[in-house]
Amino acid sequence: MKLEGAPNFRDLAGIRSRDGRVVRSGQIFRSENLSKLTDGDLEQLRKADVQLICDLRNGTAESIRAPLRNGHEVEFLHLNVIGDLRSEDGEFGRILRENFTAAGARETMLWSYGCMARRFAPRLSLLLDRLAMPERLPAIIHCHVGKDRTGFACAILLAALDVPYEEIERDYLATAAFAYTESALAGVAELIHELTGQVAPTEMITPIAAVDPDFLAASFAAIATEYGSVDVYLEKVGGLTREKRARLQATLLA
Repeated sequence: MKLEGAPNFRDLAGIRSRDGRVVRSGQIFRSENLSKLTDGDLEQLRKADVQLICDLRNGTAESIRAPLRNGHEVEFLHLNVIGDLRSEDGEFGRILRENFTAAGARETMLWSYGCMARRFAPRLSLLLDRLAMPERLPAIIHCHVGKDRTGFACAILLAALDVPYEEIERDYLATAAFAYTESALAGVAELIHELTGQVAPTEMITPIAAVDPDFLAASFAAIATEYGSVDVYLEKVGGLTREKRARLQATLLA
């Protein structure tokens, strides 16, 4: 399924776990924000019988709840993850202001990804619990661009499904095809100006728009440092006991 108003929308179907099972088709979709969906896009989602939309953004200003509820009851789970570039502690902006270079831009992204696990911690168990319920599927996981917060959430979900890291990374990197659109780069430029008051050169914009394997690696390295392993993070923070993990896998893998 392709959506005209959300080009960075795709099915996680077919990603293979270590035991040979694959993610079921038409059950988990990842996306950018849904604010520009066309009538045709909305009809596709209705036909797909989407039951749950997991919105990872800070606010709900871009929400399209009303259109999707027009003849199609959908649960909206607003997780309000603050591990994005506008995080409340302002650290991202501080790093950029102190090192207003391409290297500084990349440093901020590595820092941001290093915070992802901690930022997701208060919401992770709720997200995983919902996705383990067949009656809540199909589901869409999205943030604003569908790159950073969505990338981390899908990576952790795939880890819970026992997908090898190289496959998790491959899915994450697939978003690179949508990272350098004119609108995406303009959005990053606007963000940098908002946070620093300065006009960023192109060489500063591209590292923030990038889909970089080092970014995802930084988030997993932080998990290893802070929690010991991804499995411990999933169990202690995500509430994913052996029984719950088996249920999640039975629901999403075929």
